[in-house]
Amino acid sequence: MAMMKKKDSNIRRKQGGSITMPFIFGNEVGEKLAVVGFTTNMISYLTGQLHLPMTKAANTLTNFGGTGALTPLLGAFIADAFAGRFWTIAIASLLLQLGMISLTVSAILPSLRPPPCKSGGGVRCEEADSGQLAFLYASLLLSALGSGGYRPCIVSFGADQFDESDPRQKVTTWKFFNWYYFCMGASILVANTGIVYIQENVGWGWGLGVPTFAMAVSVVAFVAGYPMYRKLDPAGSPFTRLLQVCVAAYRKRKAGRVSDPRALYENEALDAAISIGGKLVHTENMKFLDKAAVVTEYDDPKAPDLWRLSSVHRVEELKTLIRMAPIWAAGIITITAAAQQNTFSLMQARSMDRRLGPNFVIPPASMSVLTQMSMLATIVFYDRVFVPATRRLTGLDRGITFLARIGIGFGVSLLATLAAGFVEVRRKGAAAAHGLTDDGAAVIPTSVFWLAPQYCLHGGAEAFTSIGHLEFFYDQAPESMRSTAPALFWLSISAGSYASTLLITVVHRYSAGRDGSNWLPDDNLNKGRLESEKLVKSSRMSGRKEDGVGTAAGSKFTPLSAMADAFEDLSATVKAAGFNGDLDLKSFCEACSLVSVLFGCLGAAFKFAEFEYCSKVSGLKGAINTHLTLCRIIDSDIKQDKVKTKGSLTRQLRRVRQGIDLIATLFQNFLNSDDPSLKEAATSAYAETCAPYHTWAVRTAASAGMYALPTREQLLVKMNETQESAEREMRRFIKASVPVIEYIDKLYTVRNISLDW
Repeated sequence: MAMMKKKDSNIRRKQGGSITMPFIFGNEVGEKLAVVGFTTNMISYLTGQLHLPMTKAANTLTNFGGTGALTPLLGAFIADAFAGRFWTIAIASLLLQLGMISLTVSAILPSLRPPPCKSGGGVRCEEADSGQLAFLYASLLLSALGSGGYRPCIVSFGADQFDESDPRQKVTTWKFFNWYYFCMGASILVANTGIVYIQENVGWGWGLGVPTFAMAVSVVAFVAGYPMYRKLDPAGSPFTRLLQVCVAAYRKRKAGRVSDPRALYENEALDAAISIGGKLVHTENMKFLDKAAVVTEYDDPKAPDLWRLSSVHRVEELKTLIRMAPIWAAGIITITAAAQQNTFSLMQARSMDRRLGPNFVIPPASMSVLTQMSMLATIVFYDRVFVPATRRLTGLDRGITFLARIGIGFGVSLLATLAAGFVEVRRKGAAAAHGLTDDGAAVIPTSVFWLAPQYCLHGGAEAFTSIGHLEFFYDQAPESMRSTAPALFWLSISAGSYASTLLITVVHRYSAGRDGSNWLPDDNLNKGRLESEKLVKSSRMSGRKEDGVGTAAGSKFTPLSAMADAFEDLSATVKAAGFNGDLDLKSFCEACSLVSVLFGCLGAAFKFAEFEYCSKVSGLKGAINTHLTLCRIIDSDIKQDKVKTKGSLTRQLRRVRQGIDLIATLFQNFLNSDDPSLKEAATSAYAETCAPYHTWAVRTAASAGMYALPTREQLLVKMNETQESAEREMRRFIKASVPVIEYIDKLYTVRNISLDW
């Protein structure tokens, strides 16, 4: 997201905080028990109770999932524009409650479903008539509308309970996403075991009635917490603002570009309601949209026509969403793979040996328990082990970037799809060996736990990809669009569900043979070729993963471009305040943390520099709450007479400054040479910036390590950059780092502190 100029605020809200979490998590648990308690086993209900053909039932399920994930856009619009998040959640929960009551009634009343199948005689079961299906679809529509209002708001509403201007609460915000997903996963686990067991062994009336009751209790509990919530007022329709920017930019398409961004239109009073936490700062990309903020002779800045003139803040809102689009699209294919866990994977499980001991048979839908257990275990591992370990290597509070987390999930999802294809080959082989290929209802003597790898891998992939997407969307979205951002997450689920429907439909239609064979048959999976469909999907996933990485490399979200963006914002702050101003320590540390990724790309030769740089940045981060600015760091050490003492913050700031200078000099040498080797460029940069302050032993080790540097081409690959994009971003960083380095040096010289140490 574009950087923000922080606003000082004397407003202190008593509401919010951790005390509200039981009410919010409780409502999430009730919603997931209701929705998942039905959708997990929905394929069994549609085929067993309504007697729909397998492909029609599978498409009904994925269409419902797609619609339920598409409606969050409507819910987000209502929340951000009119109702606010609390009332949107409350009303949506009531709609979902009505949908669940309708579904329960349809399972209880015999007139709302076809008569049971007659045993023997080869008589085809009577399929549900149009009236019965209409009642079902109406119930599903109510549920989808309720989920649409609930899903985009509950995550943002929960995160709203913490004040991001407080560093301690900001850390809690990121933990909230992990534990929100953990509560969601735990409730899904209960739905996939207890609720599914009731549906299979007691009846569908009780199987739908229990989650309906749980949903009712959770709605009452959520509303009861009203006095304690931190509630933010809606700031107007974000979609209208985005459209206004597009129209204004088009109207002024022939206007000349402004060379100085400070000449673009700003209006603090106009943007006050949508920039409580700070205004978005102008960025250099997508300059064609900047024309919406160009003031012409036809514009009245005091009373602007927003369809002709938009502020920089509003233009940057649109730029931010556009930059998020490639990452959003890359997640669709993962959802496509996971969407079939409740369709064909469930039918696979139904045909296999599900006995667990002499008296217990595992319900097919409960196999997804493995997915939820794997997801929950991965979340705990990620939060308690993975993040602390990687934090020491990267210097990032979150351990790894959002994109790295999402990328790991893509890789695991690809493995899950490949595993599903290989297991299907084994399952069909066992059916053929026992003469059961022609009997679609027979139980094949192969353990259902052969499906465990694909279920567990999908759970691990979800813990990385889905939470990574939620974090990414919430972090990158402008504050006035915090409901719209999670809606993008659900929109990717919608697109993935519809993509799964399209894939099933296309494969079913075009794989049909003249002899009645089909890759995805309606009534006998043993005669199909589900493994071929899995391989088709895995090839699409592999291609989409590469596309996502490639697109990210060309967008703002690469290590190099992120560095350049952050230092341009620091540079702009320094220039605006002058060299006598004060620089926020938190913003400085966040920008410097991004540089540590570059040291890692340079390999063993710069390990010493990476370790020293990261440790010093970490030391400065620890002082954020007590010192706030760079000036206060130095003044505090002067007062305590420990400016040059080993471990002092002033000394650490000096070393961080040298690290920035080292990278900037290396980039300049990179631009000045076409040598495939980086040895000369790196050696020269080190000698100029850091060597004078290192001991003989460190200089010798650095000199030896220069032979292990990556080549120019290898460095570009590691940074996800092309030659052209790397040169562009390096020039941006070099230019932006100069005022920052000069500012730090000025802090020392005006206090009569020498620079030769």
